[in-house]
Amino acid sequence: MVAVSVDINQTTIEGSGSSIWNTTATGGEINFCLGMSLFLDESKNVLVNFLNTQFKTYVDKTSGFNIATIDTVRTSADGGGDTNINYEEDIDAFQCDNSYSRIISPPDLSQGDIMEVCVQVEDYDSVFEVSDIFSFTIEQGSKAPIQVISNAGATQTYPALTEVVKNGGLNQIVKLKFQLLGSFFDDNNPDPLQVVGTVKLAVKSRRRHLLQDSNTDLLHSIMADTRKLQNDDDATFSMEVDLVRGSESNACKKMTSILSTVITVGGMCAM
Repeated sequence: MVAVSVDINQTTIEGSGSSIWNTTATGGEINFCLGMSLFLDESKNVLVNFLNTQFKTYVDKTSGFNIATIDTVRTSADGGGDTNINYEEDIDAFQCDNSYSRIISPPDLSQGDIMEVCVQVEDYDSVFEVSDIFSFTIEQGSKAPIQVISNAGATQTYPALTEVVKNGGLNQIVKLKFQLLGSFFDDNNPDPLQVVGTVKLAVKSRRRHLLQDSNTDLLHSIMADTRKLQNDDDATFSMEVDLVRGSESNACKKMTSILSTVITVGGMCAM
């Protein structure tokens, strides 16, 4: 909470011919702007948000009391503050397992496999962490890209095949699980998948504060402020996922084995 008081010396402003003074038929107007800025740190290199409040002071010399009323314009944080966020973070994207651990040498994926992609801020000591996946697109050769997640994270093209989970760690990892489509394997030697996307960043300390605070109204207020402070595409990531190549995929081999078992059992029953 910040309290600000402003003293207006009407005589000095009016007598100095200042550009903020405007003479009217009954007196005049004093126009000025009060600006306050919130920076990421004391270096003031990264502007997070700002509030500019424009004051219009009406001076009525016929009323016996000069300063009559004060109007304000833009009393809430200006949306332009968001456009000044230019804090870039390198995002680490990697194939992972159910425990969010990196798979050092991931195997080639085949039909029916679930691709698990984890993303996190590369610098563990950064004040930011990944909050959400805003977009997730899969590209393969000359085929049309598939937007798995779009619309700032609000739209999933295949919700039945997609799941987004978070580990809530000190440098939070957000994981997307997606069951591969059969169309990725319509060629005997399918091209690898190129995964590209964007994530939303959040301040680590803000999320920890939310986890510890029991005041529901305060939580909602802080969460709303956090959303205002973040860009929709704070950081990007990309990675490549290799697919099984050859005349048969692993999935086809597994299916052949299952069908053979069924036929054998059926034959034994018939006998």
